[in-house]
Amino acid sequence: MEKIILKRSLSVMAIVAMIAAIVALPAWSDDSVNAATKKVKVIYKANGGKFTAKKYAKKKSYSKKIKKCKKLGKLPKISRTGYVLKGWYTKKTGGKKVTSNTRIKKKTALYAQWIKKYSLNDQYYKYMNQKKTIDKWEEIYGKLSYVKLFDDDIFIYKNALGIQVWFRINNINDMQYELVSIDSDVKTIVKNYTKKTKYKTFLKKMGVNKYEKLGSSKHIIYFKKSKMKWNVSRINKKYVQPNDSVSIWDPGLTE
Repeated sequence: MEKIILKRSLSVMAIVAMIAAIVALPAWSDDSVNAATKKVKVIYKANGGKFTAKKYAKKKSYSKKIKKCKKLGKLPKISRTGYVLKGWYTKKTGGKKVTSNTRIKKKTALYAQWIKKYSLNDQYYKYMNQKKTIDKWEEIYGKLSYVKLFDDDIFIYKNALGIQVWFRINNINDMQYELVSIDSDVKTIVKNYTKKTKYKTFLKKMGVNKYEKLGSSKHIIYFKKSKMKWNVSRINKKYVQPNDSVSIWDPGLTE
């Protein structure tokens, strides 16, 4: 008899424990049911730029909704004359940078931030492949002094700034000098370049996304810009300094 009473007591205790556990469970609400599908607004602000997509090209900002706590996904394409995109940030200046993997939990405004591109003295290389007599070239470079002959048909001259100008002469009789390359330093080609800059920042301000590091010491940065090939030879691997040398040449010239 005692065993039967004990079994009944245990059964009652188990039932009471189950009820208590059920009561302790959090109550379901509309918020918890809809949490997975709730959407938040993301506002993209051009901050001086222009959206690439046609339907937003004339707008200073536009918004879209995404699921709460989901990744941002693809960020808008945007451009600005004379600048390169630094990234998308939570403030107009400063703030936190976001990426396509950033998760958004609430209504958020995101701002495009920009880096000003370098201004270049392109008059030194924009005439690449053009032919002129030496006196016409001196109107561009100033007085040119002959340095040496290279590879039988390349004549190297130098001006007062130390720029070496490489000319090809295909026909010695017509004396038309074809510009095929220049050697200079960074401060002469890049306007107001007075202090060293981390090489990745330098490339970004040059508007360069693809580059290679050449040589056994990796001191040379090679890239293409303005349909020309560029080499920047650095003294320090981490930085580009004003006196570092730069070569710009015709892509058709044998390397």
